[in-house]
Amino acid sequence: MANLYIGGFHPLGKVSSLAEAAQKMKTGDILTIEQDITELFKEKTAISFPAQSVIQGIMKNDKKPIIELASYHSAGLVLGENCLVANLHLIVPSCGVNGFNAKNLKKVTLSNVTTKYLTTDFEDLTIEENQAFSPDIYVENVGELTLENCDFHHPYIDAKMVNFENDNNLGDIGYPQSTLNAAISTSQANFLQLQNISLKVTGNFPVLTASNLIFQKGSQAEIERFQPLAGAALVRQALAPNGNYYDKKHKTDGNYCILANFGELKISELLAPATYTLATDQVGEDLPVLLKKEFLFKNSGQLTISGENTVTYGFMSEISQGSQTYFKNYSDVNRWAYFDGGNFELQGESTVKVVAKNQAGQWLPYQDWLTEKAEEKRQSSAIYQLENMTGLAQAKEQMMLYIASARANQRRKALGQKVSSASLHMIFAGNAGTGKTTVARLVAQILYENGVIAENKLTEVSAKDLVAGYIGQTATKTHEVIEKALGGILFIDEAYQLATKDDTGSNAAFKEEAINQLIADMENNRDKLIVIIAGYSAEIKDFLQSNQGLSSRFTNWIDFEDYSAEELIAIAEKQLLSESQVCDKEASETLAKVISDAKSQHLVDGNARYVRNLLQLITQSRDARIFKKASFSDAELNQIIREDVEAGAEKAQNNSNKMN
Repeated sequence: MANLYIGGFHPLGKVSSLAEAAQKMKTGDILTIEQDITELFKEKTAISFPAQSVIQGIMKNDKKPIIELASYHSAGLVLGENCLVANLHLIVPSCGVNGFNAKNLKKVTLSNVTTKYLTTDFEDLTIEENQAFSPDIYVENVGELTLENCDFHHPYIDAKMVNFENDNNLGDIGYPQSTLNAAISTSQANFLQLQNISLKVTGNFPVLTASNLIFQKGSQAEIERFQPLAGAALVRQALAPNGNYYDKKHKTDGNYCILANFGELKISELLAPATYTLATDQVGEDLPVLLKKEFLFKNSGQLTISGENTVTYGFMSEISQGSQTYFKNYSDVNRWAYFDGGNFELQGESTVKVVAKNQAGQWLPYQDWLTEKAEEKRQSSAIYQLENMTGLAQAKEQMMLYIASARANQRRKALGQKVSSASLHMIFAGNAGTGKTTVARLVAQILYENGVIAENKLTEVSAKDLVAGYIGQTATKTHEVIEKALGGILFIDEAYQLATKDDTGSNAAFKEEAINQLIADMENNRDKLIVIIAGYSAEIKDFLQSNQGLSSRFTNWIDFEDYSAEELIAIAEKQLLSESQVCDKEASETLAKVISDAKSQHLVDGNARYVRNLLQLITQSRDARIFKKASFSDAELNQIIREDVEAGAEKAQNNSNKMN
């Protein structure tokens, strides 16, 4: 074993560069660095150290020696089998060069190693610019990697076992999930073993991806985004008396991730699994097979989970055996189970689906558990109002698919993933009074709340609002309307009136001018505007056929069906309730019969609009009746009796006869 030195006073074994040291070193030799150095080497070359080498810096005034790599398109400093690197600060170019490089080895140890890129303004970089950075630490197909007191910017770590000791910071700046799984990738790891450490994975784009985390008691971790990797052989018993944390007797082929034996763990966002298999077998009502778990929190201290999980992946997560979990401002569309001494508490605005066992040990159907704040927020949310609108089953189903896709694409963009350009423009097709305008207002709020549009704004216009009285003015008028709608949704009611099918002369020219300007502005403002055209189905089809540019841009067709008699009755009951109007039993039965008869006789004109007009006539009849009395109580102001319903229905019939 020989000793070599860079810097300091050492007559024997002194070398001037890392390249010279690597050429002279043999297995087991030690290189000691006592000064800052800049290492120049040729393009597409590397400096390789032999097996069992020790490359160590000598600390002076708590400062590590600095190694600056001055090269491009290089593998950097290549480590041999069972090398140890300690007490060094590495500066690497922004792209094309790795710092330390370990590949196809059994074991490597990095202790008190920190890195820095020449470029420091990472916060201002776009995702595409960030992707150009090469990993400062590159580890591929390594059996066991040990990191102690390390601080890296963008490591790539692919190891069967990763041991973290003391404090490690893996990726302050983060990295796009689509490239190398962000701050740290353990796509080949059986488990991460963390013993008495404080782990932090935060930044712009960091994701910690692992099939199994084993936190020994006393450890703390703060993970901004955690993405489980399913399908690997996992560990059920994390602690063993002999100190071996991996007990082969308890291996299982289950599809879930174990987080066990930690002191305190905070996860800001749980992501959908990197790989998974949906559970298709069912137990009880809508309950996946319990062996298919996504997370198992066990024998743990305090776990705090925040954020939102909107991706359904078919598994159930489990809290058991002494674990205390706090859901803080957290919502999840997937199920959680607790038993065997596990406890959880909902805080802030949280919504979690919970399953539990009854006294017979049978699993019960899941229930939504909400905090009071979450329930208030849920009922005031636009998505709740949309879901609870009467009728419109087909339209709501189509809208939910549209909203889910828009939200998912927005999340993909936030994670730096490429998203194919999809049209968000819509067609609301159906008869009058089927809730098209109401749904449009709710959709605007939903898309705004999910960051799809910049403003909670619905600009409502009709065809005539786009057309001017003189040739050349229509384009300007249409453009001005669209400019006001930018950042939100432009809703064009009865848009089919812009069709030129039956028009001639200047009238046709005006409408054609409006359509051409609309298409041009839609194309020029694809990221700033969503357009909804509404009207009768047949007329909307004619409108789309009037210009090829329309049909190619409006690809989301939402059908608004007429309300059934039962749905019209429910709408009437909701309106009366919202206005604090009270019908006695006879009045309610009479009202239901009036609406049912009108529907069966095809006398309902305008769907919900018919109901609103009918109720207005009924309350007017009631007001006329009570004011004929010498006196009446305050309660009677809001009471409706059978005679009021009959009088109002008769007026509605008379009005209909006059119009026809």
